[in-house]
Amino acid sequence: MKLPFFFHVGNSGGNSFFRAVGAFRLAEDEILVINNDAEFQQQRPRLRPELVSRLSFALGHAIHLAEPWAQDRYEMTMLRWPQAVFCANSVFSHEHPPYDPLPEIWAIEDDHERLRAYLGHLERGGTTHGAMLPSISWFNRRHKFACSDDPTRTERLALVEECDRILRDRYHFVGITELMDESLFLFQVDFPDRPITPWVRNRVNKKRHDPFTLPADIVSRFEREFESDIVLYDRARRRLLERFAALWRERPNLHDYYLGFKTAMILTDPLLMSRFAAGDPLYFPPELPLEQLRGLVVSKLDRAHEIRATVMRAYG
Repeated sequence: MKLPFFFHVGNSGGNSFFRAVGAFRLAEDEILVINNDAEFQQQRPRLRPELVSRLSFALGHAIHLAEPWAQDRYEMTMLRWPQAVFCANSVFSHEHPPYDPLPEIWAIEDDHERLRAYLGHLERGGTTHGAMLPSISWFNRRHKFACSDDPTRTERLALVEECDRILRDRYHFVGITELMDESLFLFQVDFPDRPITPWVRNRVNKKRHDPFTLPADIVSRFEREFESDIVLYDRARRRLLERFAALWRERPNLHDYYLGFKTAMILTDPLLMSRFAAGDPLYFPPELPLEQLRGLVVSKLDRAHEIRATVMRAYG
């Protein structure tokens, strides 16, 4: 069986996914994690055929450095709604200033003013920098579409078609953070011997910047500067929804299992619950019988604390 080989785009929900598929419960000789050059050098003694053959999962921000030693790969990655990534990365840069060389911007306390200052930096021709790398720049660093590791807005737009082709043709699996449950189910179709477990949102930042409350002026400027990421996300999301719709049609025996899992996740995760209450299509495929799902959630509200405790134990 192919080795799951997960290229982890920053702030895309990868750690929640890894835990849900049991990657972090594997024995040390069954998992390979490479997030940077230093970790690659540290792990290099393990990149021998007899050791690589024992692996059950390979993952990390720089896992591609191990490509030459992992020939039979099941290529994986995950994309998150760009507006949410933008807000989360801004908070990360504010809380971890050594990661980014724009201290005068990241020191700004007000979330919206900090985003306006950063967008102004980009509009004046500045590069994206550090933690703020767009998704398409992550893939550029792996697949070398352009000479620069940090391409400009114009360069990123020119890379959309090539990057989308790579995601479509080379990656076996492209998950979507906002559709975490559906992403997990599609992974399990390809790896039925790997049971999925409830997932819990992995928080890196101390505070959360709500991407749903951005002022209109920030949204419009963001959509111009990060158009390439938006196009890439929309296309990958559409393909995942098409795969999920096919699974829903072809495997009705999974409906009850899936709906029970989705119900537990809604009751466990406050963000998912709030988006469910708002009827937000960003988080829910059109195939779902929402009235049935709503009935399941309401019927279990009085057990929400118990369900959450059970999920946390399974996740931990």
